[in-house]
Amino acid sequence: MNLRRLPFCPEAHSDELLSSWIERIGLFYGGDRFDVMAVLFLVRGEPVSDQSTDLDSDQGIAEFLHQWTAFPRPLLPEVLDPTADHLLGRRARLAYCPACWDDDVASGQQPYVRSVWARWRTVHCPRHRAWLTARRPPISPGQSMIPGWVDVWRSSRSWAAAIERTPDEQFEHGARAFPSDLFHQPDDWDDFDADVRTSTRVAGCNDVSAALDGSLLAEIFGPDFARLRRAVKAELLRYPPPIRLDECDVKGDRDIAPLWIANRIVCQVIAAECVRLRDGRPALLPHIRRRIESADCVRVLCASFEQRSAQ
Repeated sequence: MNLRRLPFCPEAHSDELLSSWIERIGLFYGGDRFDVMAVLFLVRGEPVSDQSTDLDSDQGIAEFLHQWTAFPRPLLPEVLDPTADHLLGRRARLAYCPACWDDDVASGQQPYVRSVWARWRTVHCPRHRAWLTARRPPISPGQSMIPGWVDVWRSSRSWAAAIERTPDEQFEHGARAFPSDLFHQPDDWDDFDADVRTSTRVAGCNDVSAALDGSLLAEIFGPDFARLRRAVKAELLRYPPPIRLDECDVKGDRDIAPLWIANRIVCQVIAAECVRLRDGRPALLPHIRRRIESADCVRVLCASFEQRSAQ
């Protein structure tokens, strides 16, 4: 089937998810992401569904967009490597930085979804020094189409204007299922990043749990730390969450590592404080550190540190 090239489409960003650019192309032509996908699947002779297709890591989709838009490949969003750096599953790619989108609009651009937000370890914005916000996940685990971002963009007047859509306050609740100010913040974001990196090891593996296997952070995923995770989550809260969500809302059957952003933050905070405790350094979140120090599971973990150092 011959496909006529699009006469024009929004500029792509090198750090943008392919699915985000696809959605913005659909919006430009008065539709949405699913209209673009309908054309794609028609050309490929496949059913109109992206249930089993990861739009962000499919080289075939990138090639289709290259031919359809005539954009040079170097200017297209980078295709994600599904085996690299702890990539989140599609249902769990819910986080974003509202301040980044405000900056996009202030510079005359449309808001777009950054590829780095799809990484397990990305839970805050280093530029704006705040936890990421997260939208509500798909309501049904079996939902065939992962929702796009247009309803989130419509929750803000400035974002909605940038994509030429009518703002609607009814979307605000779902757009900020996890607000960036819900949790207390560490005193030093750079130290937090460094300590979390120390608690992990990089592995070429799509399964987050397997990629972190053998690391300090993997210990924190386990059942021995369940009570501490709940306690730290409660201590981090600055006010009651607007929507009560947990792992069952985002996980697949094979996932072991926490995927909902609140739980990812909890695990990383515990890991960072354990690294600092091991090294004899002061706390990043003093009231959280006191809770961590008193936990039996941490005492056992620290004892294992000492045994490994002695060997």
